[in-house]
Amino acid sequence: MSDCSTITVSGLPPGLKITITGSKPVEPQPPDATYLVSCHVVPDTSDRSAQLSRQRDVDLVLDRLENACPELFQPRRLQTEHDGETWKRHYSNTDLTAWVSYGWVKFANPVEGDSLVLVGRESDWAKAPLRLVCVRRGDGYFAKVLKSNEEP
Repeated sequence: MSDCSTITVSGLPPGLKITITGSKPVEPQPPDATYLVSCHVVPDTSDRSAQLSRQRDVDLVLDRLENACPELFQPRRLQTEHDGETWKRHYSNTDLTAWVSYGWVKFANPVEGDSLVLVGRESDWAKAPLRLVCVRRGDGYFAKVLKSNEEP
């Protein structure tokens, strides 16, 4: 906090009022004051090359999944999030989440509590796009990986 400054702004319209009860009494504040805090930012100089390389690999896999089922994964080419061993994208138009973790490509609708759908190994998607049959039904989403000689 020693590298932070507080800026007081007066005259802004009142914002959302949230009251938190704690052990310390809260000092009364002028009703028309807004407080902004600005802190010194330090650049991250750590080597992220391995993580960036991994993200490129995962992005290729998720891009191929989106291409295989554009009706399910909308909008396409979203930002990929990284959390531990999981790399995921959230599709707001269909409430789906697709992710790559522990060598598998998966998706589910966490909003509806749908079952997890496995759509193949990450290594297979990395080599080439897989053929999928994708269905959007009233009771959820479905996808099946087709064998090379199998008809949809």
